[in-house]
Amino acid sequence: MHRVLCVDDNADLVEALTDILMAMKFDARSVTSGNECLELLASGKFRPDVILLDIMMSPMDGWSTLRHIRSESEISCIPVIMLTGKYPTPSEINDFSPLFDGYLMKPFAFERLKVELEKVVGCFMQTEVELQDARKKGVCEPTLCEYRRLTSAVRVMSEMQNNFAEDESIKEACCAIEKQMRSRVIDIMGNGRT
Repeated sequence: MHRVLCVDDNADLVEALTDILMAMKFDARSVTSGNECLELLASGKFRPDVILLDIMMSPMDGWSTLRHIRSESEISCIPVIMLTGKYPTPSEINDFSPLFDGYLMKPFAFERLKVELEKVVGCFMQTEVELQDARKKGVCEPTLCEYRRLTSAVRVMSEMQNNFAEDESIKEACCAIEKQMRSRVIDIMGNGRT
């Protein structure tokens, strides 16, 4: 049973989402702010396999919460799916693309949510298998962490190009970032030490 942490400042929405996830056989918990999310993660009382994180919250928005998660070594590799009711800007894509593992537009069908959760967790687990082999070969942890983030970001950028195909500026930003990240992944795979 996968563990999911839902973070959204709309208490009714996050409660309903948690109930639906539990009905789908996920172990789901919820909090209503970025600060509560960080406190729960720091406490170690609940270690999610994936975080559903709303972007538009206050006082700490989802992007700031995401940066905090990625800056803490103990929780930095937990996959995060961003939730929002608006298209990302090219600037947001450029600034945050290496940090998140999925992006869902509200409103979304619950079956779509389930598919996205299973895909993100499955990709994370597959990458962990690949990283175990690299660890045996002596590749250092910072390089492995970067590889994990980049491979996830390449997948997300490719998906976003398809999902936001009608918005040329988003599509172009995703394409450019994907190319940069693919190049870096190839560098890492080539020597494993940079």
